[in-house]
Amino acid sequence: MLVGISGLIATFCEAFWAAVHRALLNFVDESERVAYSNLWIVGTSLALGATPILAGLFIEWWGLWGYRICFVLAGVTGLACALASEWVVDD
Repeated sequence: MLVGISGLIATFCEAFWAAVHRALLNFVDESERVAYSNLWIVGTSLALGATPILAGLFIEWWGLWGYRICFVLAGVTGLACALASEWVVDD
């Protein structure tokens, strides 16, 4: 049952992200879509690849304090991005 639920979650999550990325491409000028897509893929790959490595290094070096630092950084960054979206994102 857990495998089935995980499969459904993954399917709907991927459908959601496909719709989000399609909507984002509609905001970009057609002449700049290739450059935007390239920057998006490289930036996302670096962020998703480097974050767990850096978090692991912080936690390994500083133990529980490293975990706390990572937790606080994630929270502050998330709140900052949520507040910044009020000014950056159009209706």
